[in-house]
Amino acid sequence: MDAGAAVAAAAAEVPYQDSPGFVKNKTTETAPVETCDTDVCLWQGRNLYEKFNESVSPCNDFYSYVCGSTNWYRDSQRIDTRPYRIHSPGQLMLDLADLERRLYRLRAKQYREQPNVFTNQLLFFLSNCTRPEKNESVWVTLKKIFTENMLEGWPFKKDPKVLRISDTSMVLDKYLGLFAFVKVTLRKEFEEDDYEVHLEAPDTPLKRHQLLYPNESVADYAKRVQRILFIFTDASMAKAAEDIVQLEQRLYSSR
Repeated sequence: MDAGAAVAAAAAEVPYQDSPGFVKNKTTETAPVETCDTDVCLWQGRNLYEKFNESVSPCNDFYSYVCGSTNWYRDSQRIDTRPYRIHSPGQLMLDLADLERRLYRLRAKQYREQPNVFTNQLLFFLSNCTRPEKNESVWVTLKKIFTENMLEGWPFKKDPKVLRISDTSMVLDKYLGLFAFVKVTLRKEFEEDDYEVHLEAPDTPLKRHQLLYPNESVADYAKRVQRILFIFTDASMAKAAEDIVQLEQRLYSSR
């Protein structure tokens, strides 16, 4: 064999890097053979090819070959073998659930001793809310709150005929201490004095709004009133909202 033929034969057997992750054996007699040698390439290959239903020939039923395997979505499948768009949110949810379980185990004793602490109530609520089996007794307290506030069956699919917003508002006002007719307070002038009952004019909704939203103006409050009134009618409520705001201002100034 002359020198030229020897060089050509040697070159035909030398692999070359065609693209990142793929090595091709360049020969003159056979087609290039692609090999996968990177972690990313191997991961993608397993993620795809292991899911094919190899019991079916793709030439006979391509759909069954690609989509007929039970390996696409399995409860026992490791989340880290999923594509990133599934792996990322799935792993986050698993981590949150594991954190909640660990915190509940750590605070189970504290919950029994201090059931009114917010964090203890939260962990108790989450553990029952996320549990596969739903214990009906867990929701008795919550349902009782809705019943006492005349909101039994909420959220409603249709507006109930027996529900009146005014009745519900009165009950909520009573629980929240937002007195509608008179504001009752206990005061004492000096530390050694006894408490005395004081009856005062209640704060108007405008005053409450200014306390809750100090960065909003009276005009902003009027827009809120207008949106509330618009719930009950399709007509323009701009003038009615303006009248309500002016009435509240006069009531407050006359105190």
